[in-house]
Amino acid sequence: KNQPRSEKVTVVANVTFVKVDDLEFENNGTKIRNWDRVLDVRGVPPLDYVIGHLPGAVHLSEQALRGPLDGRLPFQIWPADLLAREFSAAGVPPSGTNGSVLVYSDGANVLGATLAAYALEKSGVP
Repeated sequence: KNQPRSEKVTVVANVTFVKVDDLEFENNGTKIRNWDRVLDVRGVPPLDYVIGHLPGAVHLSEQALRGPLDGRLPFQIWPADLLAREFSAAGVPPSGTNGSVLVYSDGANVLGATLAAYALEKSGVP
């Protein structure tokens, strides 16, 4: 006899998609309201970042979040401890805090922004 299953859904990350035009700025335009850290994940070399970026943004290419790990696969996403170290160096609030992170890229590198958001979740950053 089939009985209904009770499934528990756990929300691990809080992902919100925003347009740059919808962001609110404070401190005379030097900080984006409601975001503790802003990550610009546009590609390497970071020429676009140098030319211009959102206020307070730190460049962290998605390429810094993956690489050869065990010699079998050329590019793997780093384990959680290595990801946490990369994010910490970029000023991302540590896991277990209430910090919020805005990840952005240009329209040509949506995969990079998605990978960075996944890596944040994997390393335990909300």
